[in-house]
Amino acid sequence: ESQAAETFRQFVMMIGPERVRSLGMTQCKVPLISNTLDKKYKRAQKPVGNGWYLMTNSNTQTKKRDIENIARKLNIKVMVDIV
Repeated sequence: ESQAAETFRQFVMMIGPERVRSLGMTQCKVPLISNTLDKKYKRAQKPVGNGWYLMTNSNTQTKKRDIENIARKLNIKVMVDIV
């Protein structure tokens, strides 16, 4: 599992998958946060608690952008650096 995917997962778990889910974001036409595993992408869906899964099928740059977008929409101050 990539460091970026794990960072994204930790971020979502910290602010709550339900809050992220409420934003209605998608990745590869699959909800970013879902309570069902997609047939095609289930290997890229990581558990984030309470039966929710985070879609991580994107590159590091996209994950960074997604974290920043989520933070902006939910008024959370965050700084994301790619190292």
